[in-house]
Amino acid sequence: MAGGPFSVGDLVMLKSGGPLMTVEACQPYNAGGGFQAMTVWFAGDEVKRLTCHSLTLELAQDSEDNNA
Repeated sequence: MAGGPFSVGDLVMLKSGGPLMTVEACQPYNAGGGFQAMTVWFAGDEVKRLTCHSLTLELAQDSEDNNA
């Protein structure tokens, strides 16, 4: 898990719900340990980005199927 719990290209979503997001990067989180994940998604034709602690995210249900 050197690169964190997610790989670039994984489909994730917030554990509380929301849009499907694609992981752009996952790196050590300086404040308190763990990992931070940088994600990207579209809202209409606008690109949105979010950086958050990886513990707030979960793999989307079909993410494993997309990597096969």
